[in-house]
Amino acid sequence: MEIIDQIAIIPGRSWGSNVYVVGKDELALIDSGLTGDFQRYFIKDIESLGLDPHRIKSLVITHFHPDHIGGVLEIINFCSPDVMIHEIEANYLEEKGGFEVQVKLKDGDVIQLGDLHFQIIHTPGHSPGSICLYNAEKKILFSGDTIFAYGIGRTDIPGGDIFELKKSIKKLTELDVQILLPGHDVPVIGNANENIQLDYSFVESLSNDD
Repeated sequence: MEIIDQIAIIPGRSWGSNVYVVGKDELALIDSGLTGDFQRYFIKDIESLGLDPHRIKSLVITHFHPDHIGGVLEIINFCSPDVMIHEIEANYLEEKGGFEVQVKLKDGDVIQLGDLHFQIIHTPGHSPGSICLYNAEKKILFSGDTIFAYGIGRTDIPGGDIFELKKSIKKLTELDVQILLPGHDVPVIGNANENIQLDYSFVESLSNDD
C-alpha cells in the first residue's frame, strides 16, 4: 500500500517486521521480514505496486533481530543491494549472517533513498544498534522497533535497556513528525508528534532515571 509518493508499506506476515519500499526507479527497502517472506510474498507485493524488485539497490536494517533480518540473504541473492545497518550491529550480521555490510551507519549520517534524504538517528534501548530514519522535509520517521503506534519497543530481551530507550524516545520528541512508520503494526498518518509524546510519557512512567 502506498503511503505517500515514493513510500509504500508491505505489512509484516506473522511476527515478521513491516517492510517499507522507498523510491520509484531505484528502490530501497527498510527491513526484510522473516526468512522466506521475500520469496513467498514480497516480490509479488512489490510488483503489485507497479515497481520492479530487481531495482532494489539498498537494504536498510533498523536493528538485528530475526524478524527484521530474516530475509536479508534472499534479497542479496535476488538483487545484490547495498546492506546498511548501524556500525554497532554490523559485525554481528557479518559473522552470524554470512554476508557483507556495505554501509556501517552511525548517528547523524545522511543517506539517500529514492529521491529522499534521511538522517540516521541512533536510538538504543530495544537493541544496542537500533536506528530511526528521519526526513525533515516530509516530516517522516521510520522508527523500527523503538516506538510504535502507541507503544514502545521491548527491553526485556538481551541488549534491551529501558533507560537507554527513554533517552532515545526523548530525542524523537524533539523532531517534527507527521508520519510515523514503525517496524510492526500500523503507521500513524498525521500529527505523529502526539503519538511520540504519549510514548515518551509511557516510558517515563516506567523509569525514574533522569
